[in-house]
Amino acid sequence: MSSPEMNSTSSTAATSNSPASIWVPVLIIGCSIIFLAVFVYISHRFVICTTARGRRFTRDLENADELSIVKRLNKAACSQLYSAWKATCAAADETAPRQECEATDCAICLETLQDADVVRVLPCKHVFHSECLLTWAVARHDSCPLCKARFYGKAK
Repeated sequence: MSSPEMNSTSSTAATSNSPASIWVPVLIIGCSIIFLAVFVYISHRFVICTTARGRRFTRDLENADELSIVKRLNKAACSQLYSAWKATCAAADETAPRQECEATDCAICLETLQDADVVRVLPCKHVFHSECLLTWAVARHDSCPLCKARFYGKAK
């Protein structure tokens, strides 16, 4: 009588202690860890790519904006050598007031202008190093550092 009952109980006991039943939880935990690691890696890569794309977009906008500023500055005041500007000023001495031709210092960097320096002359006739004025313009200034006369852009 008890033999069929013993067989079912002993078979249940035998399956719970079999080597296959020990590996099932280990396999589930291992797969879960691998899945979690892959998920974290993919999430991390997604965040890095999204952040890099945002920085690249911002940098491209800044470069495009600076290029636009350079183009507008070139229209308002072309670069030339300081010696060439002095020669042009001396040749047109009869038509220009003498004080417009006597610029010797860059008011932005406060250095003395040399004959080999590349300068820009604004419409208001103030003279600055080309690089100094470019830095000034890229910093969102659209007026002369000395007299505040606008050299490009719309009036406020």
